[in-house]
Amino acid sequence: MSVDRQGWIPKLELGYRRNTESGVGFNGVVVGFSLPLFSNRHHVRASRAQLTNSKYLKRAADVQLRSELAQRYAEARSLQSTIQAYRNALQGTRNIDLLRRALEGGEINITDYFVESAVVYQSQLNLLNLESRYRKALANLYKNSL
Repeated sequence: MSVDRQGWIPKLELGYRRNTESGVGFNGVVVGFSLPLFSNRHHVRASRAQLTNSKYLKRAADVQLRSELAQRYAEARSLQSTIQAYRNALQGTRNIDLLRRALEGGEINITDYFVESAVVYQSQLNLLNLESRYRKALANLYKNSL
């Protein structure tokens, strides 16, 4: 904006030029002077509008970044609580040991053992997948902190 404000200052031109208009070459020094009466008429207003636009774009980018960070944080918190619930459900019991004892004691057959153990292993796999998503969400949160 300060450059456009200084656009009203007269311009001086000095140089050396070769002119060949009529077939005959002339060499000489060129001196020029210009008064920008109407050429800089709306430049200051346009640059002020452009500056205001830049400020609004910066503010919009800031709001968008804060919104994305809040969303990522909420996702990480949600994943953390889900992981804790899975751990509490899986930690209290030794499901595979109990299933093996029930199989050896004759309380369940081999088909029930495999079905129930598949459920237990699937739950552990779900826990690992949730932990992976949680770690990725944390990495995504901290990626700009370096």
